[in-house]
Formats: sequence, C-alpha cells, structure tokens
Amino acid sequence: MKDMDDGSSSSSSFDSDDEGDVGEESVESSDKHKLVMEAVCKSCENPYDYNLHLSALSALSGDRVYASQLEQQFERFHEAFPLSLELWLQYIELNPEKLPEAFQDYLLPALYYKYVDDLDDDDAKDAEVRWSVVLRALGSHWTECENVYHLYRAFLTDSIDDAATLNARVRSSYQGQLLNPYFEGSDRVLSEYRAWSQYQPNPADFTGEQDSIQRRIHSASPLLAKMQTFERNLDKADAADVSALQTLWLEYANFVVSRVSTLGCGVVVSVLERSVAAVCLSGELWGRYLTFLQDKRMKCLDVAKRAVRNVPFESAPWVALFVSMEMEGSTSAEAIHQVGADLCGRQPSPLDQEKRLEVLLAFCDAVRRSGSHEVLLQAFTMSKAAMGDWVVGKCALLMYESKCEPIVQRTSGLQPRWVELWDEVLQHRSHEVCAWQSCISECLRVGGTVEETRGYFKRGVAAATDYPVVLAEAWVVFERELGDHVQFWIEAKRHYALLLRQYYVSEVSSSDKSESRKRLLAAEDGSKTGKKEVLDRRQAEYKKQRLSDDTNKTVFLCELDKAITKDDLLDLFASCGHVTDVRMLLRNRESQASRGMAYVEFDSEAGAECALKLDKQPFHGTPLNIKPSHPPTKKPPVVKDGVWKTNGSTIYVSGFGDATSESSLLSAFAKFGNAKSAMILGRKQKKNIYGLVEFTPEDNVDAILQMLGSTNVHVDGAKVLVKRARFSVVEMLEQQAKTKSTQKQHKNKPDQPRAALPESDTTMHKKPRLAFSMVPRSLKAPKVNQPFRDDGQSGGTRPVVVAAPRHEVDPSTHMKSNDEFRKLYK
Repeated sequence: MKDMDDGSSSSSSFDSDDEGDVGEESVESSDKHKLVMEAVCKSCENPYDYNLHLSALSALSGDRVYASQLEQQFERFHEAFPLSLELWLQYIELNPEKLPEAFQDYLLPALYYKYVDDLDDDDAKDAEVRWSVVLRALGSHWTECENVYHLYRAFLTDSIDDAATLNARVRSSYQGQLLNPYFEGSDRVLSEYRAWSQYQPNPADFTGEQDSIQRRIHSASPLLAKMQTFERNLDKADAADVSALQTLWLEYANFVVSRVSTLGCGVVVSVLERSVAAVCLSGELWGRYLTFLQDKRMKCLDVAKRAVRNVPFESAPWVALFVSMEMEGSTSAEAIHQVGADLCGRQPSPLDQEKRLEVLLAFCDAVRRSGSHEVLLQAFTMSKAAMGDWVVGKCALLMYESKCEPIVQRTSGLQPRWVELWDEVLQHRSHEVCAWQSCISECLRVGGTVEETRGYFKRGVAAATDYPVVLAEAWVVFERELGDHVQFWIEAKRHYALLLRQYYVSEVSSSDKSESRKRLLAAEDGSKTGKKEVLDRRQAEYKKQRLSDDTNKTVFLCELDKAITKDDLLDLFASCGHVTDVRMLLRNRESQASRGMAYVEFDSEAGAECALKLDKQPFHGTPLNIKPSHPPTKKPPVVKDGVWKTNGSTIYVSGFGDATSESSLLSAFAKFGNAKSAMILGRKQKKNIYGLVEFTPEDNVDAILQMLGSTNVHVDGAKVLVKRARFSVVEMLEQQAKTKSTQKQHKNKPDQPRAALPESDTTMHKKPRLAFSMVPRSLKAPKVNQPFRDDGQSGGTRPVVVAAPRHEVDPSTHMKSNDEFRKLYK
C-alpha cells in the first residue's frame, strides 16, 4: 500500500507539473495566434501594401497549423503583386498545381525546369505540352538554350522506343535549335549535331544541311561577339547597384531591338523578359518591352497586365493595358470598367497627379469607345473622385465629359447637363482666356444658339484677366460672321476698342503716347496693316518690359520641354504666390513653337525667391533650370577710326616737337581729366613723332575730345592735334616687350658652321668647268679645213680633234648679233 501511495503521489505530482506547462504554452500560443491574425488582417485591409503581405507570410510560415491560411495569404499576395523565385518555391510546396501561374510573373528558368522534372511516363500528351511550354520560353535564352535542348533530347531518348521516330525527332530538335544560332554555345551544338549524325544510317545526307548551318553561324559571329560583350558586362555588374544594372539592360535591349530583323522576335523577347526579371521595378524597361510589342503589332495584353502589377506607379503600363484590352477585343466594356474602378479605388494612389490624369483619360477613352453612355458617366464620376482636390485634373475631366455628352438638336438651346458641367469648369478657371475659348468652341459644336454663344463671350470678356482683348477680338469676328444684327457687332467692336485702349494706356510710356494712338486707330480700322503693327508693337513692349525688369520679381526658365504651356507654369508656381504674368518665348508667331524658355513675374520678391527654390526639381521629365531675371547690360558703342576699333580710354596726340617729354605731355592733359600715363613713340624715325595719353576708365574720352576741340591745346609751345587712339599705353608697352624678346631670341641664336668638305671634293671643285653652248646646232658654223689621219685599222680616215687652248673661245659658240642671224636666214 505504501508503494502504491508513493506511486500515486508521484504520478499526481507529475500530472500537476504537466498541466502547469500546458497552461503557459496555451497563453503563448494564444498571443502568437493574436499577432498572426493581426498581421493577416492588416494585409487584407491594405491589399496593395507589399511589406504587409511579407509580414503576414513570415508570421504564418512558422507553424504547420497555419498551412491553409498561408496558402490563402499567398493567393491574396499574388493577386496584387508578382512573386519572387523564393516565394514561388514556398507556394508550390503548399500547392504544386499553382506552378503554371508562376509563368505569368517572370522568366525564371528554375521554375520551368521544375515543371518538366516530375513527368508522368504514362501521360505522353501532357509531357509534350509541358515541353512545348518550356522550349517556347527558354529556346531563345542566351545561357539556357543549350541546356534545355539537351534535356529535351534526353527526354526523347527515354520516351520513344521506335528508332526511326526517335532519329527524326532528334534531328528536328537540332534543326529548330540551330535555326537561329544567337545563343551561347551554338558552335558546340553544331559539333554535337555532326557527331550524332555520324552514327545515323546515311551520314552524307546531313552534310549539306550542316554546312549551311556552319555558314549561318559564321555570318552571325560579329553579332554574337557583341552580344557576348553585353552578357559579360551584365555578369560583372553589381546586383545591388540597380541604376547601373538598369542602364546595362536598357542598352542591351535597345541593341537587340535595333537588330530585330536579323535576330528575330524570339531573341529580342527573350532579352526583354530577362531584363524585366532582373530589374522588375524599372518603368523604363517595361515601357521598352511594351513599345516593342506595339511596334511589331504583337499581342501585349498579358505583358501589360504584368507591367501594371510590377510598376503601378508608371502611367505607360496602365495606358497600354486599356489600349490592348480594347484592341484585342477579348474583354468587354465591363472588364475595362472593372480595371478602372480598381485603379480609382486604390488608396493611396500609386500614381502622381499628372500620371493619374493621363491614365484616367485613357480609361475614359476606352469606355467611351466600347461601352454605353451610362457606363461612361460612371467612369467619369469615379475619375473625378480619384483626382481629389486637384482642380486642373478635375477641369480636364469635366471638359472631356462635356464633349462626350450626346448632341441633340434643341430649339431651346443647350442641354442643362452641359451648362452645369461648364459652369463648374468656369467657376475654377474664369480668369483664363483659354478656358473661355474652349467653352465657346464646345458651345458651337453641340449646337448652341447665337444668343447663348454671345452670352459666353460677354461673360468671358468681363471675367478674363490675362488676355481679354484676344477674346474680344474673337467676339468681333463671331458677330461679323454669325451675328443676327449689326448692333451686336457694334457692341463687340466697342468692347474690343475699350480693352485695346486700356491695354495701351497701361503699357505704353508717356513719351510714346502720340505714336501709340496712331497705331491704335490703325488697329481699330480693322486693316491688316494695323493688326500687324499691333502685334509688332506688343512684341516691342515685351522687349521693353524685359529690359526694364530690375525689381527682382521675375525669374527666367530655360531648357523646358517644348510641350509645356502657360497653364503648366501657372500650376507649377501657384504655391509660390500670385503670378502677374507669364511670357513664353516663341520661335515665331505663325507656328507658335516654343523655344523652351519663359519669364514668370510675381507680385512680390518673396514669390520670386520661392520660385528659385524649385531649381533642379523634376518637371515634365526634365529638371528645372530657374535663374533670376536681370536686364541685359548695355555695351558701350564701338567707335572706329576707319576700319580700326579705337580704345575708349586713350587719345592720340601729334604735332609736338622733338624736345617734348612724356611728363610735359602728361601735365598738359592732366587738367582735362585724370590722365594716368603717357608715352611718346617714333623718335627714332624723327618724322612721325606722336604720343598716347591714357585716362582712367571713369573718364569720358569723347567728352574730353569735345573739350579739346573747342580749346587750343599747346604742348611746349606747339599746337597739337588729338583724336581717339587705337591702342592704350599698356597695350603698346606689351607689344614692344614682345617685339624685343623676339629680336633677342634671333640675335642670340648661334650661327650654324658649315661642314668642311673632304679633300676629294675640294679637288673636284678646283677642276675647270666646261663651257656649253646654248646655240642650236643648225645655227652653228660648219667646221672647215679639218685635218684627217689614217688610223690604220678601220680602212679609212678619221678627223683629228685639236684641243683649243683654255684661253681661246670657239668662234662658233660666241654670242651672235642680230645682223649675223639675218645673214644666216638670207
């Protein structure tokens, strides 16, 4: 009994300890479960937060209890974002049937190999389908092409028993692989093909085909070498330096796209797929991929969907998605509307204001062309709500919505809905002439009456603050062409003249009032000459205002995008203060082409200082270049002496005597200004002695010369002549120093001694020179009385040559006179 009691007591104590441990573990598991559920709930509430999804996956991955929840979390994650290779391997381990969905994200060779690793030997059809998918994806891959075809041929060897069928399939695989030999190891594959063909029944049947492939590879060798260089650079690149890696891939993509006619679309698509897989968050690479597909008119719907999942912060993939959904015709208007609703419902929006407006306009375009008017109104409602408080974006959508209103001919005038939309637009932009111009053009387009259009003209002329005279001039043209009574034309003419007069009163200075009145009257006559003069005058006023801009309230912008308008600059500087004027510089008035420069004037210096802080900030894809606007400094006029430019601080003096010194010359002109130096030149010639007197730059040489012209100037008793000098004293001293240094170099240059001639040469030169006659042979006198002698050898006689003495000259060689020449020709 005692033993039993001891045993029972011991067992009871063990049980109590075990229950205490279970209680602590249950508390810990409860806390862990709470943290896991919180992470999952946060990811569900924010489905487009990438980090929250990763946190939920990390929390669920620690325990097998959450296996089903982990699979659901992966599914939610993949609906919003593409998965990396590591995440896909973990997801496939939970559900192997999800592997084909991985091919919709990136080109990951490891997943394709996994797709054909565990094939069912009994299901040959499924195996062929899988291998076709893998070969289509990796058959043009630079590094994987050789390996994937090697595995494919091994699969054929293992799965086909008939020798003839096997040989035909293997040969076809070699032909398909080497048809486009732009991959690493194409020469090795050809060598393998040659070796394999030697074991076939008729090896000679393969010779012509293999020689053709050899020539194809040889002709492709320069392009293969360039591609090899790109691949080596990519292998050496640091994966952490995303910017450098993106630049390399972009250069590689542009290279292969430019040679698509040689490489083929398969190689280009393979390079583009590898680039977006390597730098998945690169908007430029995805945009290059989509542009290539659109240029080649290939299907890009799937690529656009992938691009939107990877770079939702770029506008190009969204626009390409809507365009491809409409072009390929596989989706309905409701599907397009669903994509737009998904975009509008994202909070916060992945796009900035300008890109969001671009995408929403493309969304409304697609709905308008493929859906009903009711669906279009819903799209406009969602789009305006997605623009938030951005007035410019809302107004753009409102204008577009007004254009999409169906045109119904009504005798009573405009439709109330159209009027309501435009009233809302004009409520925000009533001070801009361009808004009133758009409203009036739309009023005429939808069939507004003359009276309704006239009402908008009246309201616009009264409300516009930038260029109301432009709107008034258009009103005059409207009444002349479409007005129903002459009194309305007179009224418009009166408003135009009043605004034009107010403009000149505020802009034209008092000195030009008489001339401006003449130009104003010429403009009021409506003649073409007057209108041209008004435009020229307006341009002159702009230039005048530019030159007088010294209040530090204006900034100058350059290197702007040529597509930037005045409204864009007003929106840009709205936060800096009230903008009084924006002047866009145009190439000419006819084309209205921008020069990429503008002046922006504020009502205070603080506004200009605030605008200068926006320098180097990105705007429409380029950094801003903002500088203070200063009037250009006027250069002094150039005075010339003939063709020579004269010096502005020195005068030329001549007419004094030889005994005059530089000090006396300086003292003679010191009373006319601050003469700082003098110089006398030409003493060595003693003919043209002149002097230079240099004054300080502050002195006005023309005023000094005017004073000297009215006063007889004498230097040491001699009256002198003065004028502007061509050079200053300093310049003359520098020129003299330069001349002396040049002369000194020539003087110090040692003479080169002549090399002594050898003795043989001296003796040769001591020999007497032969005298040659320049008289033609026909004019020479014949030789007479020439002695002959018998040589005893030739059997005849030879004339004896008698050497004349050295001092005697042959008479036949002396210079003949004219009379002697005449005698010869008689």
